[in-house]
Amino acid sequence: MESTAPKTRKITIADVAKKASVSPGTVSRVLSGTNTLVRISEKTRKTVIEAARQLNFYPNYAAQSLASAKTHTIGVAICQDQTGRGFIGMYEAMIISGIEEAAHEQGYDILLMSLVDPVRDIERCKRIFLQNRIDGLVMITSPERDIIVKELVEMGETVVAIDAYGADIGIPCVNIDNIKAIKIAMQYLTSLGHRKIGFIGTLKDQEGIEESLRRKGYEAGLKFANIALDPAYIINGSSVSNRTKGPTGGTFDDGYIGVKELMSRVNGLTAVVCHNDLVAAGVIAGLNQAGKKIPSDVSVIGFDDSIVSRTTFPSLCSIRHPTELMGKVAVDLILKTGQDNSKLNINRRYVLDAELVIRDSVSPIA
Repeated sequence: MESTAPKTRKITIADVAKKASVSPGTVSRVLSGTNTLVRISEKTRKTVIEAARQLNFYPNYAAQSLASAKTHTIGVAICQDQTGRGFIGMYEAMIISGIEEAAHEQGYDILLMSLVDPVRDIERCKRIFLQNRIDGLVMITSPERDIIVKELVEMGETVVAIDAYGADIGIPCVNIDNIKAIKIAMQYLTSLGHRKIGFIGTLKDQEGIEESLRRKGYEAGLKFANIALDPAYIINGSSVSNRTKGPTGGTFDDGYIGVKELMSRVNGLTAVVCHNDLVAAGVIAGLNQAGKKIPSDVSVIGFDDSIVSRTTFPSLCSIRHPTELMGKVAVDLILKTGQDNSKLNINRRYVLDAELVIRDSVSPIA
């Protein structure tokens, strides 16, 4: 027996226009994000968005894409190696969250991709662009993926990088000043009287660019405080024989093994600056096992201000990435390019400031 219940009438742009007391054209421009010569006030934009929300109206992006070639989707690519396949670190997860939030605020969705094989990934990225499935691509990238970036740039596609070196591979880059961030942490420690400060990076075979920049920040902090650089205080893959095998480096084991090596080299160690929060968590565990009290014996600073920093005991002092802002800047760059048909400044580096979050893992020298 067929239902005789009346069908609910589909809400249209005309309904939203009537409720917001504007023209259908204004509704279309507001909800599509189209940048036109007709200026729309912020008050009108908010009125239209609220009217659409109250009426549960959502634009038909499939139909819009046929007319405007816009998909209202931004691709997000995470570049990984084979050993790290399927593994998303805390830093990447926070960046993705910032991108998704910024995209959602503009009425866009994201398409998440994991790039592992450079040869296959080139064809994959080309296909996604040529099939008009995304309006732009944000890459959380690595030097090994330069070839992908170059091919996409040659195709004239809109690509933005979030990393430590994107401006060197022909696309705009959004990142933080890693050297300045670590230097701020060092200045905080030296202001509290610390002089015997170690640095623990990752125990990978080769030092990555990001790790190198953070080590340079450590060295800059020593120089600023007139403390002589001693290589014995630096623990990384090139200075130890007992390396770890984490998928991306910067693991708990790096810190746990690294701090034992550091204590065997340095007498009277009072502080450790770490490559990231996971390394710092491993350092705290290693110090505890050695009978050291934190922070009265040894202070510890991490990097990323991830959830790890709130789960260690004591709570971890850490450098915070402006992840939400990084995602917003990357998304805004892509959307601005699409709205006014401008070209990205491929040599532009958007450097944002990180901040030191003070917690219980640091104390002054007694």
